[in-house]
Formats: sequence, C-alpha cells, structure tokens
Amino acid sequence: MVEHFIFQLVNFFILIGVLAYLLRRPLKEFLSGRREKFRAQIVKMRNQHEAALARYKEARERLTHASADALALKKSLVETGNFGREAIIKRARETAERIDRETKLMAVQENSRARTTLSREALSLAFDEAREALSHGIPREDQIRILDDSLSLAGRI
Repeated sequence: MVEHFIFQLVNFFILIGVLAYLLRRPLKEFLSGRREKFRAQIVKMRNQHEAALARYKEARERLTHASADALALKKSLVETGNFGREAIIKRARETAERIDRETKLMAVQENSRARTTLSREALSLAFDEAREALSHGIPREDQIRILDDSLSLAGRI
C-alpha cells in the first residue's frame, strides 16, 4: 500500500517535470509575444490620445482667437458710429457665442471620437487575444459559452 503510494507520487513528480520541461519554451514565447502586442497597442493608443489632445488644444486656441476676433469686431463697430449700433453689437455677440458653442462642440466631438476609437481598438485586441487563447485546448462548447459571455459584456460597455 505505501509502496504503491510512493510509486504514484514519484510518477506524478516525473510527469510534472516532463511537462514543465516541454511546455516552458512555448509558454515563454507565447507570453513574450503577447507582451509585445500589448506594448505596441499601448504605444498606438498613446499616439492616438496625443493626437486627440493636439486637436483639442487646436480647437481651444481657435476658440480663444474667435473670442478675440469677436471683441475686435465689436470695438471696430463701436468706433465707426452709432448707426445701428445696438443691432450690430447684438449680432457680434450672437456670432461670438455661436462660434464659441460650435468650437466647444467640435472639441467634445473630437474627444469623443478619439475615446470611441481607442475603446474599439482595445476591445478588438482583447477579442483577438481571447480568440487566440481559446483556440488552444479548450473544448468547443466552452469556447462558445465564453464568446457569448464576452459579447454580452461588450454589449453593456
């Protein structure tokens, strides 16, 4: 009885050693490849984020210039005369407000587009990685179940 247990224990450790020896390199290559994909994706997302920030700063600068231009227009109209003064000033203010609203809206839309793009890219990468991971040794029924769970989770995002 004890000899049988010791024999099974020795066989178990031999099996663990052989598996560790055989699977060490493929697992190491898989993980390092995955790490490099993530790094590349992070760099890509960082670049997209920086581009979106640059567009946002440009829109803000245009907004600043638009306000300055509106103020210059107002001053010019006041200096030219009093004829239709009130109507002209009112139009200048409305134009400045419209330009201000449009520029802010454009900045928000650009930021939203950048976030959406980044989210889609990250989600796509995650699905690709999951598909690749699932294709190695997981039964078909479990693959389908995991895919359904992932899709329902993605639908809530």
